[in-house]
Amino acid sequence: MPWKSTTTSSPFTRTSMFPPTSWSASASVSSDGLIVLGVDPGLADTGYGAVRRQTGRLSLITSGTLKTPANLSEPQRLKILAQQLRALLAELRPEAAAFEQLFFSKNVRTAMAVGQARGVALVCAVEAGAEV
Repeated sequence: MPWKSTTTSSPFTRTSMFPPTSWSASASVSSDGLIVLGVDPGLADTGYGAVRRQTGRLSLITSGTLKTPANLSEPQRLKILAQQLRALLAELRPEAAAFEQLFFSKNVRTAMAVGQARGVALVCAVEAGAEV
């Protein structure tokens, strides 16, 4: 049965998180534990959260949102997103990264922008040595 806890004033329900069976054994576990970065890509806002698994327990390292200025061109926004992601990946040095996929979108333009942001994020993670 999930338990409830509160941070600030908003409650959340803890859920079990297990690595998918498709992860290979090559995902290294450093002495500080396995770090996994989760990314919800978007052109305007890219959400992220990083957890550490150590001795069978998960702990949140950090979470937040990367933003790009709406007044810039799409290529410039993708460049800024790549810079922000590279800095985040260099700081966290995750062994693995997981990315949300776009399931459905009525707006083709939005779907394309999210797909491009996801592609940038995937490339940055692979360049940083994270298993995707």
